[in-house]
Amino acid sequence: MKFCDHVGMEILSSLFGTLHPSFYQVDHEDFSYQCQSQSQAHIPRDQGDVYYMGAFFRGLVVEVHRLILACHQVMRVNLANGIEVVWYDESHLNRYLLEHKPTKVLSLEDDLWDPWLLGCPPQSFMKKLRFMAMPKNHQDIWDS
Repeated sequence: MKFCDHVGMEILSSLFGTLHPSFYQVDHEDFSYQCQSQSQAHIPRDQGDVYYMGAFFRGLVVEVHRLILACHQVMRVNLANGIEVVWYDESHLNRYLLEHKPTKVLSLEDDLWDPWLLGCPPQSFMKKLRFMAMPKNHQDIWDS
């Protein structure tokens, strides 16, 4: 990840989540929520309102600690039950933020943009490119 422009106090809150750039203009039914009902990260199709990305969330130390501890606990339950979720920590983050709404959801301008997956940012809704994904080989990450 790379910050490409000024990011200031405007993004701070007790807990914020960041919309996933792949799901800006996607129907709710097409969000990649965890669909295995046995998983602790499961979100039924009729629930959820946005899809958060796992790469950029922050907040007060106490709130982030609570989030990480809760996600770690349910990951351990899944592991004990032999369940592996589709998007690992991102799946659990989405489940947590469904039940514990963030105090701020970052706007498109504050969001991460991945030009290698999504192409150039649409100028109709991106005035500045503040936070950008850097190239990586996803297959190498998934295979390791």
